[in-house]
Amino acid sequence: MLRSFTLQPLSLVIGVAFSGLVLLSMSQAPPPNARAFNVQYGPDPRDMVQIRYPVPYTVPPGKLLVVTGVGGTAFNGLDGLRVDGQMELQILQDHTGNPSSIVPVPLGFTIPAGSVVDAPWDGGRIWGYLAPQ
Repeated sequence: MLRSFTLQPLSLVIGVAFSGLVLLSMSQAPPPNARAFNVQYGPDPRDMVQIRYPVPYTVPPGKLLVVTGVGGTAFNGLDGLRVDGQMELQILQDHTGNPSSIVPVPLGFTIPAGSVVDAPWDGGRIWGYLAPQ
C-alpha cells in the first residue's frame, strides 16, 4: 500500500543547510583562526656543510651559513667555532665515556657571506647548511 507524504519547504531548507554545513566541516581547509606557518626555505642536501678542524670554510657570496651544531672528538672538553678569527661560540663538554658528540647551537645562529669559519680545536667539527641571503 502506497502512502503519500508531503515535504514542507522549511524542512527542505533546513535539511539542505545542515547537509552543506556537514560537508563544509569535512573539508581539508584549515579553520579560520588557525596559525599559518610560512616556511620560506628548507635545506637542500647539496647545501649541507660540515667544517672540520683545521680546514677553514668561507661562506659563499649571496648565502648565509645557518649553524645547527658543533662538536668533536677532543678530550679537552672544548668545542666551538671562530668567525674571521674571533671566537663566537665556545662549549665546554664532558667527553667521558662518549668521545664523539654533537651539541645544538641556539636557533637562528647565522654567519654572513664572505666570513671565514673554522673549528678552533683538534677534532672539532661544525655542522650547518647554506640558505639564500
